[in-house]
Amino acid sequence: MNLESSVEHTSRKRYHHYVSQFYLRNFANDSLKRKIGVYVNNYNSFHDSVPIRHQAKAKNFYYHDEVEGGLSKIESEFSKIIKQITINDCLPTQQSEEWILLILFIAVSALRTFKYVEYYQNQAKAIVENINKLSVYSNSNKEQLNIVLKQPFSLWALEASFQMAFYLSNMNICLLINKHDEQLITSDDPVVLYNQYLEKRKHYGGITGIATRGLQLYMPLSPRLALLLYDGDIYMIRKMQNNVALLKNSEDIDEFNRLTCANSDKCLYYSTLTGNYKKTIKKMKKRVKMKEKIEILKESGETRENGARLFRREGSKRGNDRSTLLIGIKDSLKIKLNPKCIVERKRAASKYEEGKLNIRGEHSILKKMWEELQI
Repeated sequence: MNLESSVEHTSRKRYHHYVSQFYLRNFANDSLKRKIGVYVNNYNSFHDSVPIRHQAKAKNFYYHDEVEGGLSKIESEFSKIIKQITINDCLPTQQSEEWILLILFIAVSALRTFKYVEYYQNQAKAIVENINKLSVYSNSNKEQLNIVLKQPFSLWALEASFQMAFYLSNMNICLLINKHDEQLITSDDPVVLYNQYLEKRKHYGGITGIATRGLQLYMPLSPRLALLLYDGDIYMIRKMQNNVALLKNSEDIDEFNRLTCANSDKCLYYSTLTGNYKKTIKKMKKRVKMKEKIEILKESGETRENGARLFRREGSKRGNDRSTLLIGIKDSLKIKLNPKCIVERKRAASKYEEGKLNIRGEHSILKKMWEELQI
């Protein structure tokens, strides 16, 4: 993907970071917190001491230097909260301003990455190409759609992260503390969306939509700490006290590191790994290439009990040309994850028909921070 495309931008800098440098410093392995260990996926190679400032960046990623400047202001607040978590081994008070900022940090970290923005642009391009094939659209309408492809998708991703934070604020959160000798690792796509609950069931479509029942998000914070967001109606965390759980066995460390490996884009990051564990990392299933496609649905003329219109796949005998729905679909990550610390609740099976998370309200601080970031 060409992230620079043809949009006119005002960036004077050559590169912008899409993973926070303050975050990567939590995995630094030198006293000045300037160096980090890197595993390059394409070359299957370990590099134990690489400058953090050269990692996870892309040329003119945000198009405007002001955006990275605005992000740096928000990140200064993020870094204070993450620092307190790493010092105190506890989370902010639930629903406090610090807690909301922590949720926003996770959302921004999830959607500002190169991999996500690339997916966003590919899906938009495919949808526009399919719309251009439909005769029901005039040339002027098609021209307006093509303008969409010239927009800075990294900025769209940032806006989406604020919307994502609203949904994440309805999830439970747990701080995982690694008590084992082997360390947790991270990647250039540090937030992993997963769903053990729906992975076990025959479920149409993706299973990691942001309001999907059974959703989980995992984000390592350092070699010894990680965040786990989860649907509290579906899962419980073994021996969790005050939203903190201890990881004492190597199997759980391996499972979470395997998840990080599968979700990574170009690089894994680590502080210190033993020679034996480097071999373990190489044996772990690496990046999982998830297919992307556009599905075309035609209105069937039928309705559900609640009055919603039914759409069927293109080519179906029961479809017609009254209305067409284009859906961007991406495979969800599925690696049969099975950490011992996560248990499915007994009542979870009865929640399947509900289909989505319980949503409880909104937070004005998210709207305020997005307005401050606008350029």
